Amino acid sequence: MNDVPSNQSGDTPPKMGELKSIKTARIIIMVMAVLHLLAGAGLWLVGSWVASVAGGPQAEALAPPAVTAGEEEAKPGRKAEADEDRARDRQEVPKAVVDVHIIAAIALAVGLAFFVSFFWARTNPFQATLAALIIWLVGQAVDLTAAPGEFHHGLVVRLIILAVLAKGVHAGWCYQKMAREIEAQA
Repeated sequence: MNDVPSNQSGDTPPKMGELKSIKTARIIIMVMAVLHLLAGAGLWLVGSWVASVAGGPQAEALAPPAVTAGEEEAKPGRKAEADEDRARDRQEVPKAVVDVHIIAAIALAVGLAFFVSFFWARTNPFQATLAALIIWLVGQAVDLTAAPGEFHHGLVVRLIILAVLAKGVHAGWCYQKMAREIEAQA
């Protein structure tokens, strides 16, 4: 099946630059899908590992002793405080595991949405790249509100992704406009 509209003479009206922009946007969408899926799977595995370790003999690695033996003798009341701190840390581990699993599930869902957008862009590049751009912008907005002081990290990469997706949306729009013109002529 040919995804590129053509007129009666068989010429393809979309400019090669527009097709290249759509292809580049599709590649960026697939890269973002793979990265989100890998990050989500990795976070899920880490959260599961922490959950399995929390109840086992390796739990000491999650909440190591706060004081050494020499300090315990110098401060007799400190041992009880350290034990309370370690118990509180162990109680917080299941909450942290749930948070990590929620973040992993979100990353997996976003990765799946990008993956679907990648294949959707073959038949409908405008809507697919627009959807991918909106999903990406929502993720950036959430990232900005979650950690405003850290948003400048990776700013160049964020701007490149924004530019490529925006160019892909524009190319998809031009592609859709030309396809409609061809249908009107037929």
